[in-house]
Amino acid sequence: MVHCRLGNLEEALQIKQECETSGTPITDPYVICSLVSQLVKNGQMEEAFELLRGFDVTRGRGQDIRMSLTRAMEELSEQGLAQEVQDVYQKCVDLQIFRPQDSPFRVAELLQNAYINSNDLRGAINSMAEVHKQFKISPDTHRLLCMLVESGDKSLLQECLHSVTEIHGGVNMIHSLAFAFLECKKYDEAEKLFKAPGIAAKMDRITWFVDRCLAQDNVEQVRKLIELSSDVYGMDKETVCYYQMRLYAEKENNVDKCLQLYTQLEEEDVPLRARTLRYLASVLRSRGLRVPFAVPVEEEISFERRPRPAQGRQEDGNGFEGKPRPVKAGREQAPETHSEKQLRVKFPADLSAVERIAYLVKEHKDVYETEPNVFLRLLYGSLGMCSKESVESFAAAKEALQEIPDLFQADRFKLMEMNTYINHNDIPGAHNFYSNILADGKEPKKDLVSKLGRIYEDNGDVDSLVNMRTEYMEKVKDVEFPCNYLIVGAYAKKNDISGAVQYLKEQKAAGVPSMHLGIFHLFNKAISKELPMDELLELVEEYAKEGETRPKRNLCQAYVFAGKREKALQLIEAAEDGSLKGSLLPVAIKVCQRRTPPVEADIIRWIIDINNVEGTDLGTLYWYLIRAYHANNDLEGAHSVYQEMTNANLSIGDLELKRLAVVFKNHNQQVPFEEPPESLSYYVEQIAKAAKDKAAERLEV
Repeated sequence: MVHCRLGNLEEALQIKQECETSGTPITDPYVICSLVSQLVKNGQMEEAFELLRGFDVTRGRGQDIRMSLTRAMEELSEQGLAQEVQDVYQKCVDLQIFRPQDSPFRVAELLQNAYINSNDLRGAINSMAEVHKQFKISPDTHRLLCMLVESGDKSLLQECLHSVTEIHGGVNMIHSLAFAFLECKKYDEAEKLFKAPGIAAKMDRITWFVDRCLAQDNVEQVRKLIELSSDVYGMDKETVCYYQMRLYAEKENNVDKCLQLYTQLEEEDVPLRARTLRYLASVLRSRGLRVPFAVPVEEEISFERRPRPAQGRQEDGNGFEGKPRPVKAGREQAPETHSEKQLRVKFPADLSAVERIAYLVKEHKDVYETEPNVFLRLLYGSLGMCSKESVESFAAAKEALQEIPDLFQADRFKLMEMNTYINHNDIPGAHNFYSNILADGKEPKKDLVSKLGRIYEDNGDVDSLVNMRTEYMEKVKDVEFPCNYLIVGAYAKKNDISGAVQYLKEQKAAGVPSMHLGIFHLFNKAISKELPMDELLELVEEYAKEGETRPKRNLCQAYVFAGKREKALQLIEAAEDGSLKGSLLPVAIKVCQRRTPPVEADIIRWIIDINNVEGTDLGTLYWYLIRAYHANNDLEGAHSVYQEMTNANLSIGDLELKRLAVVFKNHNQQVPFEEPPESLSYYVEQIAKAAKDKAAERLEV
């Protein structure tokens, strides 16, 4: 065995021969494992398996033999010996060392890596297709796609993508290819994929790639992924910000940026998950800083088949009696109850997601009646698994929940069902689900309507969107369709400005206010695609003649937002009353709400410059300008705005001063004023509280 570990195979075989000659053959399974492994690595397959023929793997150390052979296959795979890996596995199956169903995924992975290590990319693609055909599984394709992208062989890449699409679907294929482009630093190609029409983010795939990059210290790729995918439909902003926070804390050691991001999310009313709050709290505590928010208690969920008895011996999940649970002196044994923080459920082994739901309903429906939040916490986890599997799986889960019919009316459940149809590209099913909600006399929430509507907008499918609106208006009285903006957006998608204008005129004649028609959305689409604007300008003038100035304000805002300031200035100068100047505050707000830096502070600067006339209150605009410089960590901008406001004797609040101070300190500069003592989040909370109190006062009046 020592000779085997040292690689001295000849000496090990000689000792084996001497033992057999003396009538004491080697039977120690550890020695046999070592010999077999070394023979396989040395390419002496027949000798290795001849040694195994006389060894009963069902007794003794059969598992050690399997592990040794697996390690041997791993070494063969590293050497690029694909045929040898296949031969070893097949021989193991023939000798019943492995069963055909034993670890096919691991073997498939080793086989594909062997082809890749020998630079036989076509062999790797064929292996992937064959394994899926035989076992309905697929090893990780990321490394293969990266090598194909690096090789520049477009025909082979196309062949691989065809196989990946057949196995995992088109959306997963686009994500896989985008990740390969990112890893190979082909960012322009990745950007094209993320901007492809109809692309929807799969957060489980994105989090997998980000975790992989962080583990390998590939910070640049994470930054690029966040930047390129921030506007992708279905992207979870909270998750993106969680990973940004990890970058700031773990890679840049910049706690101020973490707090800045936390403050930004609070200002935008983005709900933070307990995971994010706990992570930020741990970062702050590790640096001896005060935590400016309540830290959620980590919920403890243990899984047991039945409640533990109050006293005596207890059984474990398999029915075996264990040690009695000691009761501390002076403490009575509490009666078994369902706790808001803990639900003890032991699911039987090998249950599918649908079966888990059925089990929950059958065994623990009483929990739903007394502690619904506890029950739903477990239920939605299994429902999410069903949603990812297929539309049919989710339908089966819904069938299992027939005993709790009121659950189907929950907004969260409806949204999950709509997402299931859309994520599996069953658009007719999604539309039918939408129609059924209306048929039941219910008003669907805007986010549910927009989930389906955005798919139609991305496809330029005006007719389907108009049908959605017609159905909505027939069933929901006295409420305007919440997604008119998607209808005009669909016209813009197919470059049909005439159709969009005609639709708007029809709605105008029907008495629908312009604020409900998505005109700003249409202007943004038309300007970004550089579509002809003549008909839109005529429509704006028609509205203006009737005293409706909102469309003209929307057009001015869209020009500024798109960076076409000369056209915006023409509109502003043509308005004799100067009303358009004061309409640009929403642009400053939208600029600061951009998901990823850099915030376009120059737009806000320009808005301030054109409004800088005597008697104009610029305080709010300066507030957003400071916020923009803070978001960009712009030292020059922070210096200039502080000097400008000081020279003009403008009041600077504690929150603005704190933001400026953070920028100065980030650049190791001395803060040129007395810095407010509390944290940034403290001052944000104070402003929010003051606004809330002011609103309450108005209500009282």
